[in-house]
Amino acid sequence: MTIEKKNLKLLLCFIAFKAIYMLCIDLMLPTRYEIWDYSKCVDWTYFPIELIPLLVAFFVGFMHYTGNNAFSVISLLVFVMAYIPANSGLSLSNQEIIYYCLVNLYFMILLAAFDHLAQKYADETAESIDLENYFSGKKWMAVRAVMMVICLITILYVYQFNGLSLDILSSVMYDTRAYYAEYIANQSGTILSYFVLFLMGIITWMLPLYLYVSIYNKKLIDLVLALVTYLALFLMEMQKSTLMLIPVIVGIAFCERRKNKQSICNYIMIFFFALFSAILIEYYFRGESSIFKTLIPRVFYMPTYLNKIYYDFFYIQDKMWFTRDAFPLSNVLSQLIGKFGSASVVETISKNCFNGYIPSPNTGFFAEAYAQAGILGVLILPPLIAFFTKTINKSASWYGSGVQMTLAVRWVFLMLDTQILTASRVVGIILFVAVTWILKNIEITAKLRS
Repeated sequence: MTIEKKNLKLLLCFIAFKAIYMLCIDLMLPTRYEIWDYSKCVDWTYFPIELIPLLVAFFVGFMHYTGNNAFSVISLLVFVMAYIPANSGLSLSNQEIIYYCLVNLYFMILLAAFDHLAQKYADETAESIDLENYFSGKKWMAVRAVMMVICLITILYVYQFNGLSLDILSSVMYDTRAYYAEYIANQSGTILSYFVLFLMGIITWMLPLYLYVSIYNKKLIDLVLALVTYLALFLMEMQKSTLMLIPVIVGIAFCERRKNKQSICNYIMIFFFALFSAILIEYYFRGESSIFKTLIPRVFYMPTYLNKIYYDFFYIQDKMWFTRDAFPLSNVLSQLIGKFGSASVVETISKNCFNGYIPSPNTGFFAEAYAQAGILGVLILPPLIAFFTKTINKSASWYGSGVQMTLAVRWVFLMLDTQILTASRVVGIILFVAVTWILKNIEITAKLRS
């Protein structure tokens, strides 16, 4: 087995980033924050041991890494934002070895599945539109009108929900999430709930595309509307990844306009190193870091922490067996074998592990897989995620490589924040595929007539 020079550099970057990440957690993460018990138990002697599964995960997940396509972006982000924190569990939390091996196995399978997709579609050249020419004239006006209506409806929906409140303190964030979760639960089964399901499903995928096109084609009014819509979504859901997506889209559009796709993954790694370097510099001068408090626990550490919470609970209790939060399987299986539990996965964890004080202990990846089907879920969820990834990428390819990479980042952020088998996520993917299919066939029909 050989490794290219550029991939060796990437491996060394991953190891260096792991060390910096662990140092920041060691220095700055408290043992408790309000009601959160962070299970922090740092022991650096485990660091060399953790490098063994990290090397295995790297070799199975990056053998066909190129750094210039959507699959490279997905693999890179998953490795840095999800796998490295999970891989550091022995050193940072003294996790039991069975759980540690299981969570590493999950990510190895997932990364291998992404690498297989990268190999399979490496030389495939999909038919795509000229983004600058397509989104102009009558076509742009039509798409623009639809997106403007969708954005305005979204903003009005958020205004009706909380008046577009700009209070974003951490304590208020959790209250807002609790209020929104309760609001959605109360609307369940109503016409409004189905309308919101479709609205959030389409906005999840079309808003990043709309923002990207607005930046790429320098459409100021549309850019402002897309940014305001993103702000509104953040004020409703209080997901930091919603705002994090904006600079990523700007960076991808900038690289695409300069015909510099090769640099996108490099810029991503530079960004992560710059972020953590800024944290350490701030800590050195102030003895604390506001950047760390704002981003790192929630984005990097908490998903790994919640993985363990989910594992501990569902190791003892019945798994969900796809009777909850697994659209459309849950609708069928719950009738055939009954429901395992009376609440959703997130509600179950909130009630039993946090006494309801944390209303939305939401996360994805390993936690979702184990909650649904235990070890079987660890084995079957990664290929299913790979299937969704292939489906999204195939549709996104019609808009060009820039949109492919933009939606790849959106997909990773969704997997980090939420369970991907829920109705809102699956319906969103179906709607995106359907809209793209309609636009593509309209374009094909127009060409045939001409």
